[in-house]
Amino acid sequence: SESDEGCDGGEGGGISLPKATVLRAIKDLLPKGLRCSSEAGNLIMECCMELLRMLSDEANVLCTTEKKQTIGPDHIIKSLKSLGFAEWSQQMEHVLDAFKEAERKRPKKKRNPMLGSGV
Repeated sequence: SESDEGCDGGEGGGISLPKATVLRAIKDLLPKGLRCSSEAGNLIMECCMELLRMLSDEANVLCTTEKKQTIGPDHIIKSLKSLGFAEWSQQMEHVLDAFKEAERKRPKKKRNPMLGSGV
């Protein structure tokens, strides 16, 4: 459809970001009284998709070079640095550290011994 035009990132095989969510984020980030045209919103979405493609391609290369089968947070952070986004990589390291700390503090769910018992 016309509303989806330009959102799949070209050769991305139909992969796209949720348009309404992205447009809502743009609207929420703009100062009060400032609007974003539909064309500008679509351009931002295309830029986001291109960044995601570049980041995932770079992370995939790093992962393959290290003979790993799963892209991890360290691959993403290294990819940000190698793509020239060192400042972002520092921010992501802080976010990752905060996430790990929150996970450590979160109570562990106890495994139900009845699961898988056939009862």
